Amino acid sequence: MTLTDEQKQRYLQRINISEDYNLDCSLGCLEDLMLHHLNKVPFENFDIHYSKTHRISVRPGDVYEKIVEKKRGGYCMENNLAFSMLLESLGFDVYTSGARVKAEEEFLGWSHMICLVSIQDKKYLVDVGFGGNGMISPILVEDGTEQPNFGKENMRVVKGIIPHSKTKQKVWLLEHQINKEGEWKALYMFSTDEFFYQDYNTMSFFTSNDPQTIFLNHIIATRIILKNGQPTERLIMHDGIIKRRDLEGKNYTLNQFNNEQDRILAIEEFFDINLSDEEKEGIKGRKPEIK
Repeated sequence: MTLTDEQKQRYLQRINISEDYNLDCSLGCLEDLMLHHLNKVPFENFDIHYSKTHRISVRPGDVYEKIVEKKRGGYCMENNLAFSMLLESLGFDVYTSGARVKAEEEFLGWSHMICLVSIQDKKYLVDVGFGGNGMISPILVEDGTEQPNFGKENMRVVKGIIPHSKTKQKVWLLEHQINKEGEWKALYMFSTDEFFYQDYNTMSFFTSNDPQTIFLNHIIATRIILKNGQPTERLIMHDGIIKRRDLEGKNYTLNQFNNEQDRILAIEEFFDINLSDEEKEGIKGRKPEIK
């Protein structure tokens, strides 16, 4: 989907990019757009629980309407799809691909979307839809690339091997380090092949419907808080608690919810999302409901 000029402007307004900002398709521009997106568009799975249908659409038109016009967030395939549409409309050389998230000792199936952006013949991994330990700036897709992330965190891209692979082929890995003394841990392996709507439709159906997925069993939301254009803290909601994480990596509980009304008020206060009465009713009977 190609955004119209009006849609592009509405999207830029949604993420608080000023009209006089120089949208020059540079790496610095991409970094700013990414930070503003992480600040204004939460990573969240509310529609799986707070809705009438409990379904997620990854049709481009539906995603644009939800994130820009309805001022909602979404999970990876929504946020990264929307962001890729914005980048393309601004003139960036961008496409989307898939990733396999690391869970415990193994990599799951294809269930995550990423963006890949080329600038001056260099390819960058961009991801505005991973959540709590997600990246906050583009990272060069080159073996051994390492860079600071949020606070004391670090990110790196390496070529590695999936432990249970019979062929031992090397794959791209995004790894996260909580601080300089911490262990490097893989967040996911990713492809540089282009994925398409048909791929994401299948992936999203699984992540929003399989009884074992985190999204079906929990309420999750995160966003980055900016001060003077720089990240200062993460807000993280997980089921019945909301906390903030500072630049030192320390977590502080802001509220623990005793009932659904408490959580709905926190969704409004911390994520700027106002659920309709019908959406609020959707949580009834769901596993994450606070009773």
